[in-house]
Amino acid sequence: MKIEKEKFEKIILMSEYIDYYYHLLTMNLNQYEKEEQMNKMRYLIENNSLYKIKKNYSYSCFSCKYRISKSLQKEFKMLQEAVDFMLTIDINKFIPEESIEQSVNISKQVEKKVSKEHFKQLVRGLIEVL
Repeated sequence: MKIEKEKFEKIILMSEYIDYYYHLLTMNLNQYEKEEQMNKMRYLIENNSLYKIKKNYSYSCFSCKYRISKSLQKEFKMLQEAVDFMLTIDINKFIPEESIEQSVNISKQVEKKVSKEHFKQLVRGLIEVL
């Protein structure tokens, strides 16, 4: 099976997040039920399909296409369907508001700390120069 370079790389890149999406969706399954897609995602995770595909693909510089063996075609198609499914999901609905607020608070604290440390370093540098 031959796949265009951009398409293959997009699928591989997005499939890195299948585990994350799967766990987010299973925590909120009563809000969003797509049993068939969830089963495919679980199959891909349990069988380490992404790792197998990454390990066994080949790339042709002349045709700018990736080639996947026949034994992995089914798994690649499932991976492609899972990525298409993930792209249709509004993931913000599934992240708890407490987590979002907590991450915003942490980033603000880090920003303040970094700016204070940066300011202290600038003052120390100026004192050393003078």
